[in-house]
Amino acid sequence: MHGRERGQTLGKRWLGIRVVADSTGRSIGYGRAFGRYAISVVFGIFIIPALLDYLWPLWDEKNQALHDKVVGSVVVKA
Repeated sequence: MHGRERGQTLGKRWLGIRVVADSTGRSIGYGRAFGRYAISVVFGIFIIPALLDYLWPLWDEKNQALHDKVVGSVVVKA
């Protein structure tokens, strides 16, 4: 659902946030959305990378997780 024009899952819609491309501010498309998901799954297999991925936004200037940095996406208010 991140690949759609809105860039939102149902949960993100309820929270008022969406995923957009960092460079354009538009939808990331289905390819990058799949990459974002796949990277999260791979990081989730191992404890340390999963913790780093989910804690990274705490000290990142754009509040991006590592899976966002890899595909060039950012979560913004909708």
